Amino acid sequence: YAARRRGIERLRMQIASDLHDEVGSSISCISMLARKIGREGSLAAAQQEDLANIGRIAAESAASIRDIVWFIHPEYDTMQDLLLRMRDTADTLLSGIPHEFHGPQEGLSARLPLVFRRNIFLMYREILGNILKHSHASRVVIRIARDRHVWLLEITDNGTGFDPRSPQMGNGLKNLRNRAGRLKGNLEIESRPGRGTRVAFSVKHIKTR
Repeated sequence: YAARRRGIERLRMQIASDLHDEVGSSISCISMLARKIGREGSLAAAQQEDLANIGRIAAESAASIRDIVWFIHPEYDTMQDLLLRMRDTADTLLSGIPHEFHGPQEGLSARLPLVFRRNIFLMYREILGNILKHSHASRVVIRIARDRHVWLLEITDNGTGFDPRSPQMGNGLKNLRNRAGRLKGNLEIESRPGRGTRVAFSVKHIKTR
């Protein structure tokens, strides 16, 4: 079993390295070419818009590749790595919004399953993205807690809030619920127009190594 696990981890490291070196490099070249073309000569308005979209898509793709490399690289499997990534993501996405980040102080060396890290991080990033785009919040509080039996993520904001039953919120909430279901956890969404939002996800018995 130990030899098999080492083999899998070596494969994960190789895949992460290949993605970073090959795909990441290609996307960086696309981004640089888009900037170079934008600086050279005059382009029609429609062409400028297309070029801006190419640059935006390249930047988003580069960020996605960095996330994938982080997900699959075995060096970043620990609770501490996850918390650091989540804190950095909050500082980036919520750079213009005052926010607090509270995480556990114990059990930081525990190694978390890849499926858990991937789904919890993507869920977390989607929640923060929704706050940035829609909430108009002036304060966000992020709390992560873990004891022997339960792992909790709770995010509250003092923004405009929304009606969770509104059809316009369908896809975003559906994505969150799907990821919560994959982890066999419980998702709570509390919000009212003008009263802010609270999103809490809890899951029991996360296996650690």
